[in-house]
Amino acid sequence: MKKFIIYSIIIMLLTGCMSDPVEKKALNENVQDLLLKSKLNYLDSDFESGFTNNEKPDLNNTYWVVKILDTYNIKIHNKDGLVSWIDKINTDELMLDGDERSESEGKLMKYLYLKDQFDISNENRKEIINYLEKTNSLIQLGNNKEANEVLILSKKYLNLSSFGDFDHKDLLEKAINDKVVYYAYLYHLLGHDISKDTLNQLNNNIEIGDLNFQSLLDLYYLKQISGKDFTHTVKSKEVKMVIEDYMNNKVNTEFLFYFLSVFEDSISEKDKKVIIDFLVSMSLENGWSNPSSTINLAATEQGITIANHYHSVDYFNKPSLQKFLDSAFVEIKNDWEYLFLYLPSVVNSYKIVEDETKLEEIKEFTVKSLEKEINKETLNPSIILILLETANNLGVEKDVKRFVNEDIQIALYEFVEENYKEENDYVYLYLNVLLNRFSAKNASNINTKLIPQNTYDTYMSLRINQISQKQLIKIDEEKTRKKLQDTVDSSKVPDEIFVAIKALDIIGEGEEE
Repeated sequence: MKKFIIYSIIIMLLTGCMSDPVEKKALNENVQDLLLKSKLNYLDSDFESGFTNNEKPDLNNTYWVVKILDTYNIKIHNKDGLVSWIDKINTDELMLDGDERSESEGKLMKYLYLKDQFDISNENRKEIINYLEKTNSLIQLGNNKEANEVLILSKKYLNLSSFGDFDHKDLLEKAINDKVVYYAYLYHLLGHDISKDTLNQLNNNIEIGDLNFQSLLDLYYLKQISGKDFTHTVKSKEVKMVIEDYMNNKVNTEFLFYFLSVFEDSISEKDKKVIIDFLVSMSLENGWSNPSSTINLAATEQGITIANHYHSVDYFNKPSLQKFLDSAFVEIKNDWEYLFLYLPSVVNSYKIVEDETKLEEIKEFTVKSLEKEINKETLNPSIILILLETANNLGVEKDVKRFVNEDIQIALYEFVEENYKEENDYVYLYLNVLLNRFSAKNASNINTKLIPQNTYDTYMSLRINQISQKQLIKIDEEKTRKKLQDTVDSSKVPDEIFVAIKALDIIGEGEEE
């Protein structure tokens, strides 16, 4: 397992150059098959696009997105897969007791909503009702806000005419006196009418100020009660800001639902189309997950590497791919000490989409970052090695070599010796060869009697030969090419397919030279 983890990190991070894509509009059948085998799904929107390897939706995001689409009467295109997933949810995991009970009740309510929304029968209806009846005995209406709403809505989705004896006579008075519109909302959910005078009083009690989650909830409750008499609006620039914040993962799907529901009449058709198209494009085959975990850098690099190998990268939305990569690069820079390992992946991806402007920016970033890291009182060898690898990959070795003085070289060689010599021969050799590019040493003192045993060994061997510009590890390219292609065709392991394709690309580059 340890060996696999080391290989996975090196394969993902220490990337080589890729061949130039050739324009081809149709998606190659090989690409389709390999993406399917690699469990990679392409998601596209005008905002950004990329790949996901997240096959499993989550109940929370699916619930809120379905409610948004229902609010705007949008047909759900992945309904069959969604229904199949909902029907397979283990309800035992949604009916927990003890400290987890409150959270379980919320999940159960969302599950019941989805069942009701898609007319899916509840085979364990009796067990669910018994569970909720216990909830009813544990709370007093009005005292536990979340539990009350969950209980009442669950009752609605189960089509129950009654659910215990609620003492709700004082709810409306409590809403007015305590200036809490939520109690009036519960009163409304229980089927009671509320006069216009009371609505006006409730409306006057709401203090909006800055639009935060609580004020948004209050407006939502008021709108549910008021119906057509609801008068609150929002400016267009605020709509655009919320949509952009959601796309950038600054607000969650729950906030988005409440905002879009409350200000439905204030949102232009153009803005509505932007967010709906985004939500539809972010859907998995059977639901939705958090947008931040939907498109990810590792999956996107794998997807476009596969497409690039078969000259099909132009099939995908390059401008939107670049937007995603731009966001990823900004995130890496902003959280550098934790995300530095992802720099080679974003560089490799930018190479594939041929964004020369961004590559020039990363060259400058690499040189400045390396100078800064080397001048720190405490060196971080891992960060410096990644920056040196990136410098080599981008062809700016001469620009950074002046920073790597003899003391730095000694510190880096010692780090590699201590951490990799006994751990992995290929990683140890690779890092030594990389460091040799920035020092006066040569590879003559390195043991090169390595024989690749698997796809990962083969890839690392090719990278070692590529970066050293020598045949340090003997490779029969014709036999290796055939073996790698067989791996691509037959393997069912996504990482192995990706690595094999990267190895084939290195062999291809050698032929072009």
